[in-house]
Amino acid sequence: MILFIGAADLPPPRFEPMGSAAMPKILATIMILLALVIGARAVSKLGITPDHTRAEPLAPVWRSAFVFAALVIYVAALDFGRVPFVVATTGFVAAAGLIIGKFSPKAAALFAGLGLCVSTLIYFVFTHFLFIQIG
Repeated sequence: MILFIGAADLPPPRFEPMGSAAMPKILATIMILLALVIGARAVSKLGITPDHTRAEPLAPVWRSAFVFAALVIYVAALDFGRVPFVVATTGFVAAAGLIIGKFSPKAAALFAGLGLCVSTLIYFVFTHFLFIQIG
């Protein structure tokens, strides 16, 4: 909601087709849609009784540290290494997914495919709709 309020204060577009308020509005819409999905899943699980099995412990601290290190490497690769956006983002999504989840060849292929799809979609939206050249 804060993104919508902040975007309302931005000036209307003069030269670009969507204006400077487009990205905050797009992000706010995506966040609301994802929140609705999470909320619907939570409501659907309210009536389910627990099976009294031992819950999996929270992720160890080292996983968080590795994800942070992967993020730093990702940003450095984009900024200093001039690695193309799609390549760097695909690698980051795959690395973060494997660090957080369980490592297996099937999971590696899944996260690499997910990273490739997401990075390609983001690149396409930025270059064709927002006219922002990334990577």
